[in-house]
Order: sequence, then C-alpha cells, then structure tokens
Amino acid sequence: MNFGMLWPDGIKKRRLAGVALMVCMLVQISCGLSGETVTPQAQQNTATMPPRVTATTVVMPIATVVNVPAEVESTDPLLLRQGAAWGYLDPYMADEVAVGTYDPTEMSCSNEWLAALPEESGETILTLEYLTPVLPEQLVIYAAQTQTGIKRIEMLNSLSGLGVELDLGYLASGGTPLQEGACAERIRVPLHSEFEVDQVIISFEDNTFAAAIAAVELLGRLQAYTEPSVYWRVPLPDTPVDIAMGQNGLVYVATQGNGLYIYDVEGNQLKKIDTPDQANLISTAVDPFGNLIVTDEAYRWFVVLSPQGVQLTAGGDGFYTDIAVNPLTGNIYLLNNGGVEIYTSDTADLVDKFQFDETHVYTSLAFDPLGTFYMMRDFNWDAAVVTADPLTGEEQDAFPLVRSKLVETVANDLTTDETGNIYVLFASNTAQIAIHQYSPKGVLLQRFGRLTADAGDWADGSFLDPRALAVSPDGRFVLVADGYEDQAYLTCFLMEIDG
Repeated sequence: MNFGMLWPDGIKKRRLAGVALMVCMLVQISCGLSGETVTPQAQQNTATMPPRVTATTVVMPIATVVNVPAEVESTDPLLLRQGAAWGYLDPYMADEVAVGTYDPTEMSCSNEWLAALPEESGETILTLEYLTPVLPEQLVIYAAQTQTGIKRIEMLNSLSGLGVELDLGYLASGGTPLQEGACAERIRVPLHSEFEVDQVIISFEDNTFAAAIAAVELLGRLQAYTEPSVYWRVPLPDTPVDIAMGQNGLVYVATQGNGLYIYDVEGNQLKKIDTPDQANLISTAVDPFGNLIVTDEAYRWFVVLSPQGVQLTAGGDGFYTDIAVNPLTGNIYLLNNGGVEIYTSDTADLVDKFQFDETHVYTSLAFDPLGTFYMMRDFNWDAAVVTADPLTGEEQDAFPLVRSKLVETVANDLTTDETGNIYVLFASNTAQIAIHQYSPKGVLLQRFGRLTADAGDWADGSFLDPRALAVSPDGRFVLVADGYEDQAYLTCFLMEIDG
C-alpha cells in the first residue's frame, strides 16, 4: 500500500479520526527488521552493543597548564599559535597595530608612521584581540628594540571580563636576538591561567616602545579539547537532514530525497523504510518505547513508526522543524512556526501548545532523562542553550555557546544522554570544533571533531557541513551526519566512559 497514493491531499488526513492507523509506510508490512537483507554485511551483524573498546584520548585539563620552555620552539600540534586579529593603540586611535603573526620577510619591524606621531601625555595602551580563546602558555613579542618601556601586561577573556595582570620581573633579562627578519628581538613571556584568554593589553611608557612592536603571538591550548577514536565512518545514500538513536541501538537516518534508513551501531545499513514519493522528511526522534517519529514538510504532519518502520499513528497540521519527546509523559514536542505543539504519541492528539515571543529564534528541542526541557536559541552570534518550562516554554536558565566576539557561531543540533550531559553540534565556531559536550549547568566538559572548509581535507573525524547529531543513551557512541554536494557520511565516535 503506497502512502503517497493514499493521501494525495495531506489536509484530508486531519479531518478523519483514527485513519492514521490504517496507513503503512512500508511496501511489505510483513517484512520485519530481521527478515530483510540489504547487504551481505548486514546478515552477519546485529544491533547489539559491541564490546567496550578503550579509546585513545588526549585531554588537556582545564586547571593545569604546562609552560613551554622559554627559548624553545614548540612543535606540539595541540599547541595553537595565533597572531592578533585586531589591534588598537590608544590614545592615538590607531587600528590594525601589531596584528598577525611575525613575518620575517617584512622589510620593516616597527610602525614608522606611529613612531613619527607626537608624544601624548599618559600611558600608551595597545589592546590586542585573538580569534580563538585558549588556555595560555606563552606570549611572544617581536620588537625592533628591547622593551624596557613596558609598564603593564594584562590578559583577559573578552566575554566574561575575567583578567589577570602579569608579573613583569622576567623583562629585566631581556629577550633573544633574532637572526631572521627586520625585528631585532623576540621576548617570550610564560603564561598560566585557569580561564580562556582572547585579549591582551600592553601598557607602554611612551609611543616609542609601542611603535617598535611588530607582532604579539599568543600560544595556548583549547580548553577541554579531546581526540576520541572514530569507531566507524560510512557513506550515506544522500545528504542527511536528521538522525536519531534509540535504546535498542538502532540508528535512524533521514536524508534528502525522502530517504529513511536504519543502521546498527556498527555502521551496517539494516533497512530502507519506504516513504511516499511526495514526502519531504525534516526531522526525527525516538520515544521511550523505541518508536521512531518523523516530520514531513509536504504533508505537514508527523508520523509515528515502530522500531522496524511500520506506521502506528500520525497527526498534526503544521511545518515542524524539530522533535523532542518528554520521557516522563511520552508526549511529542514539535517546534512549529515560533512555538511548540504537544501531542500524545499513541493517539496523536493535541494536548497543549505555546508560542514564543519575537525576542529570540529557537531551532532545536531536547529532554534529559529527568524531564528537563532544553531549547537552542539564536543559533548564530548569540547562540545559547536554555532550560525552559515544558508546559509554557518560559525560559528558566541559559548558558552561552559563543566563546568569542570576533567569529560567528553557528549551532545546528542539540541532544542529551542518560546522565543529563548536553551535546551541541556546530557548523561554525571560533575554534572550528564540531561537537561540544556540556554538563547540565553549562560547564564545557569536552569538545572534539575538527571542522574543515576544504573538501579535500574531509578525513575521518572531520566535518565539512555537519547536519545532525545523535548520542547513545549511555554516551558511549556519538554520531554525526555530514553532507556536502554529492558526498555524505555518518560518523561514529567511541567515547571513554568513566567507571
């Protein structure tokens, strides 16, 4: 029985009570999951959890930083070296001062036009801002002369306002003479901070010393950066739109072109679920009973399927962009045109709804096992995860996803695990790391999965255009669906679990 032929007009279905139970999205209803063979590989594997494998993970502790030796160039690939993206000299109102990394091919070290300016009374202050906040280990100053005129150095986090003034005792010994380029001296300043730094302020006795600065490089590590093992990576038949994972270990992938597929946790495709030709799948979720819920933009409804893909019920009348299921009630939450509609999962009855004000835009919904309701709002410059009342949608608490004011943050998806940890998938952020894991209070626990803008550098564990995120209930498996043009992949990370 063809779903599309049965419902050429998607509006009719909502005027007839109970008819959704008569519809089947499968061509062969009698064919269960175990009875259909897609590939020879699928015959040999089941959806049972594989034995635990110890992943190789590199973790940089938040509160412990080891300084780089003062005069030794670091080759550590996890140590990020960056020049300032923006520099401002006050009171001269001079922009673009001491930006970028040191370039030995430059013909001049100092800013000659700054040196020619008349002296102003008071301090000369250079404010430098960096694209990526890091746990700092070293500041490297390239200058045309010995910097005995430095009065004060501060390092700060531009968003939180946290800052610390550095001890300048090390400057008495001077720096190291340079053999390459126009600058005469390189000064290495060892740093330590338990908070991320993306701003440095240097105060000089006069403009002469400020004008002699060519570059100020900040070396540090990404807070909570890890490198978990890529358990597997498999190509997808089409560009993904959403993924979901159930307690039974089954992974459901919805793709463009009305594709709906079932995978196991070993990356084997077990089944393709038939969908109507006219459908346009948007989002997916799994309820506490293992049933799959999908939204269909063309028919403007949602459909509840059994774990094997047999349609159980359907309902709704709207354009639903995201789904979440309340584990305490089993009710389905559907994000719809600036509000949320709440339906029963067994009968598809509308039980409640609420609207948002026009202050924020909400893009993703999620529940933790205790019934805490999360929403992701303002997915770009002001991206944040909010805790909300599941009955009214009223915000109760929030934590920001933005870590720098210089680079746009784009957050695409949100989910949780059984311990209440929150996972956010990014398509863009300051450090270009795709997956961030937070505690329920918004503390960054770890982040992993490199973002790339180069299709030729789209290797295992990196993501060109990540679309959707799913996490196994125990947090052992983190799955990311990624797609660009004619390529698409499903990647599974194997995580280390404490205890």
